[in-house]
Amino acid sequence: ESVGRTAEASLAQPAARGAWWEVELLELQPHAALVEFLAFAERDGAAQRLQEWVAWHRLRPAPPRAPSDFLHATRAGEGVQLWWEDAWWEATLLEELALQGDREGQGERAEPPARARVRLRGAA
Repeated sequence: ESVGRTAEASLAQPAARGAWWEVELLELQPHAALVEFLAFAERDGAAQRLQEWVAWHRLRPAPPRAPSDFLHATRAGEGVQLWWEDAWWEATLLEELALQGDREGQGERAEPPARARVRLRGAA
């Protein structure tokens, strides 16, 4: 990774376990990086985004865009990630849900954006 690139960071707080937020890398050190969280302000109403030193083990590269049919190739019980509350959350797929207007029982699958029931990992 290099300064100015985007990545994803997890937070140490238990309530945020399993979530990854988009960040910009500002400064790199051997054991951590100074990042700016793109979804968080320094404080409510502030224009300045939250900056924090994050250990390398809590950083990962930004993922590539998922193929449009990824949900159809995923089976119940498999790990997925979903976008919720400005972050990617680790979850387990419970089932794919038919979208309103789908022809259930006629072999037609929902086109993206598809819906699914999931269980967040680490959630109480």
